[in-house]
Amino acid sequence: MLSPTALAERAIDIARRAARPVALEPARYTAIFTPAAVAQLVRAMHYAYMTYFIEQNISPFATRASGKREVLGRRVFDARVRFVSDPADPDGGYPPFIDARRILGATAGFPLQRMMWVDGGVLESLAYEIGDALAKGRQSHPSPQSVRLSAMPGTETHTLDEMVAGCTHGILVNRLSGVEVVDWRSGLMTGFTRDGCFLVRSGRIEKSVKNFRFTASPFLALNNLEAIGTSQRAALGHMDTDEWPLGPVIVPPIMVRDFQFMALTDAV
Repeated sequence: MLSPTALAERAIDIARRAARPVALEPARYTAIFTPAAVAQLVRAMHYAYMTYFIEQNISPFATRASGKREVLGRRVFDARVRFVSDPADPDGGYPPFIDARRILGATAGFPLQRMMWVDGGVLESLAYEIGDALAKGRQSHPSPQSVRLSAMPGTETHTLDEMVAGCTHGILVNRLSGVEVVDWRSGLMTGFTRDGCFLVRSGRIEKSVKNFRFTASPFLALNNLEAIGTSQRAALGHMDTDEWPLGPVIVPPIMVRDFQFMALTDAV
């Protein structure tokens, strides 16, 4: 459950720390992302699970030779990673049905059930939109825009403070904005850091730095995982979408290596 008081206190602390940022050379850094930043990336990854994109060979999960080959059962992320969509998730459920009236008319709808998308880094399920499901005789389920990304049971988890303490040289990212896919096949995305970006050196936050534009693939980042934390429901804020309200995204803080920050930006 979101805590308005905790969110406000954290926002005030970040604002104070972020005063007088300095310019830092864009490069590949170890990156530590808060749940709010991870949620922005995860929301933009949903398309990759759709059978249409896989069959057209424009999903990171598609095989190189042909998008029509079997992709289930392949390891796509670090073995510590699990993705689940569940309408009954106690930290953020959502309506357990698809409103299909625009497609089938009347009061038609399809039930939504718990979906295990990725388990132990292995791709377990694909998304079938209504039309595709009807044509192929499959159970319809949309791509996972409402999702829980979590560490596998038994995985050692770390808090943000512990990630900072364990980082020799990296960037702490509080939030992202303007996230968009620039290459569907690789999952390459671009966007901006905002609302606090910090240089971490020798296990401590050294100083506030100016914001970056990043160009990187979160699909690759989740294979470059250094540490993962405990999942929590993230406050996403405004997103350009015709869906409202936004579905819940429940994600952990993560630390990844070799994340590409491309240029400085004037984002707030």
